[in-house]
Amino acid sequence: MNRAKYISLMTVAIAVIAIGMEFVMKRFFPSVTSFGYLIVPLFYWLFYALSAIFLFRNCKPGQLVKIHMVIKGLKMILSLFFLLIISLVMRSDVVAVIVNFLVYSTLLLVPESYGFISLKKRIQS
Repeated sequence: MNRAKYISLMTVAIAVIAIGMEFVMKRFFPSVTSFGYLIVPLFYWLFYALSAIFLFRNCKPGQLVKIHMVIKGLKMILSLFFLLIISLVMRSDVVAVIVNFLVYSTLLLVPESYGFISLKKRIQS
């Protein structure tokens, strides 16, 4: 899997999850929908696009796991800062945005893991 395919995979995954979340929230929880639902997919898309640049840049098989773990750690730290900023800016919708963020994080593990495994197979062969 190359950089363009990885970014495309993550973009499609984020779009599908965003559309699904929007449908579920408007259909079953109309009072909870807020502007914060647009910010979470944008955060993830920017993060995955930037991390793909570093992950696919001359990555050797011995360094792949190290770089991936650094990116995962950076994602966790940036996520905490993102949630802190969101909680300070959107005080009325904090719980809804945090729940949305957690659902995105959980659902994006599948395509992210698939992309990493495909990349590892490509580099090892």
